[in-house]
Amino acid sequence: MNDAEFREQTRFFDQISQACPVPKGARVRLLSMPDDPDPLPPGSEGTVTGGNGSQIWVKWDSGRSLILLPGVDRYTVLSEPSGEPR
Repeated sequence: MNDAEFREQTRFFDQISQACPVPKGARVRLLSMPDDPDPLPPGSEGTVTGGNGSQIWVKWDSGRSLILLPGVDRYTVLSEPSGEPR
């Protein structure tokens, strides 16, 4: 992720409820999951099913359900719940 993408993602997160940093139904792509002992491969995509201030719950297209940890795991939001691309 370059600096412009990071700034855009940060602005996006600043506008979202503190309950979950990514809205339910948004599509995400994993960039890295450094601290997980059994991580998903980079490039994995999934749909946000909910979350709280410290976790983003994702149903991955591979069939796994695994949380993202904001500030630890790197990911990008691909589309809003409406299906609009980012």
